[in-house]
Amino acid sequence: MNACAVLSKALDYGTEEDEADLAAAILAVPGLLPRMARTRYGHEAVKLALPRLSAEALQEARKQLHDDSERLRLTRYGRSVLAALEALLKGDSPPSLVTTPVDFLDLDENKMEDERDEESTWQATI
Repeated sequence: MNACAVLSKALDYGTEEDEADLAAAILAVPGLLPRMARTRYGHEAVKLALPRLSAEALQEARKQLHDDSERLRLTRYGRSVLAALEALLKGDSPPSLVTTPVDFLDLDENKMEDERDEESTWQATI
């Protein structure tokens, strides 16, 4: 069983206090948050963890994700987390599966288009 899927369930169904503690624990491990954000099951856990963080911890999460934004943009999972973070920082409800560029990180539109073209080409060959 994938550990990130278990974390997602704990973040979704735990008590409010346990969810907040778990989110803070994920953030406390250097590099774990951005690593999880790039994976199939990890990105869902990250999106569940973000709204459970304190304001100060959310800014630390933003910093960690921003520092790794170049790598996060390369996966649909990472882009989804960046969009959820942006929505959360703006006070909106985080989107569940958004794969559009995120303005606050100053993403390169041409690079995103190239990645989408490559993904479409790869899917067409399957």
